[in-house]
Amino acid sequence: MKYILKNLTAITFDDDKPFFKDQDVLIEDDKIVNIGRFNDPGIKSYDMSGTIALPGLINAHMHFYSTLGRGLSLPGNPAKNFTEVLEKFWWKLDFELTEEEIYYSVIFPIIEGIKHGTTIVFDHHVSTKYINGSLNKIKNIMEDFDIKGTLAFEITNRNGNDIFKKELKENVDFFEKQKNKNIQGMLGLHANLTLSDDDLRYIADNSPDNMPVHCHLAEDRSDEDYVKKLGYTNTSQRLAEFKLLRNRSLLIHGVWSDEAEWELIKNKNSFLVHNPSSNLNNAVGIFDLAKAIQDGITVGIGTDGMHNIPLKEYQLAYYLTHIKNKLPVYGWNEAYTAVKNNSLIAEKIMGKNIGKIKKGYFADLAIFDYNPPTDINNDNFVGHLLFGIINSRVKHTIANGNILMKDFHLTIDIDEEEISKRSIEVANNFWKRLKK
Repeated sequence: MKYILKNLTAITFDDDKPFFKDQDVLIEDDKIVNIGRFNDPGIKSYDMSGTIALPGLINAHMHFYSTLGRGLSLPGNPAKNFTEVLEKFWWKLDFELTEEEIYYSVIFPIIEGIKHGTTIVFDHHVSTKYINGSLNKIKNIMEDFDIKGTLAFEITNRNGNDIFKKELKENVDFFEKQKNKNIQGMLGLHANLTLSDDDLRYIADNSPDNMPVHCHLAEDRSDEDYVKKLGYTNTSQRLAEFKLLRNRSLLIHGVWSDEAEWELIKNKNSFLVHNPSSNLNNAVGIFDLAKAIQDGITVGIGTDGMHNIPLKEYQLAYYLTHIKNKLPVYGWNEAYTAVKNNSLIAEKIMGKNIGKIKKGYFADLAIFDYNPPTDINNDNFVGHLLFGIINSRVKHTIANGNILMKDFHLTIDIDEEEISKRSIEVANNFWKRLKK
């Protein structure tokens, strides 16, 4: 497979050349092999005039399993705090999920993501009644759609020691099987507040030292309060004590983390992931993105299962940084840095050339239908991204060199209407079980 994208304008997320205009991109198999001007009538070409490209978008923290919770309302009094949100809703939902229900939980956000240019997802999964083989099941669906990323199973001890050990085994087995592949494994921990010291010690002793962690961290004040009652300084220090603040780990939210934690995270070459919509939805607070970026922390952007559209979170991160710092000058550089950091995070965790429009990188592109009302150039493309491109439709999505969506239509052989119809049936039966 070899083709040329002609007359392409792109925001590349490559610091050496962050923007180019009216260039041709030569794609062969799954890689970008050259960028320049090419005239070879023997190679198929597509005219990209009137569009602008970004690298295929990366969701640095997702929960596919949350999909069947959309529209669900469980009986009982509304949750009064974050812990009750977990206990009354999410822990009931994720306990019940079956293999078929997981299929529809995964396929919908993948399709949603493709329609919005998302080609790489770092997912954090849990399905207590279906543990063994669950990550492989998700991997197979992702591979069917040419989606790359990482998978981890959320380890917790809220359901007993036998289940706890099965969750750990699922993580380790998948990690060993998927080394260096386009979908890799990570060590999924729920959060400090659902793991005892004995649990953390057991996890550390029974997982490879080079297995990076994917863990919720200081999302709510309750997580920090829990570790402090145990005598630890903060959530990051507790993970470090048990050798679970590992190189290249993903630490999610960090709303209540501070400079002391950030220093630990930075020294371990690990990353924080900001999830603005989820933080607002759960009323846990506003992460100080500007201060974290200024302190040298590599912060990325995730969606935390709210959807699979990372650019929505980028724009919200920009506005929330105004509110957090009470000044509109904050957010411009920091939010752009965070969404661009997703490429850096993916490269370092997966060890692959991904997340940039650059020679030698995977051919993953989100191409937007965007004709700018003002000149777009190397000095102002961030403004166009933030206030224009982000509001435009994705016209073409390319992953691994394969065109997944062309001219706003999926090229994948699926019946979306039939999938939706069956998913509604599956969800209705699922909801009935949850409401008993």
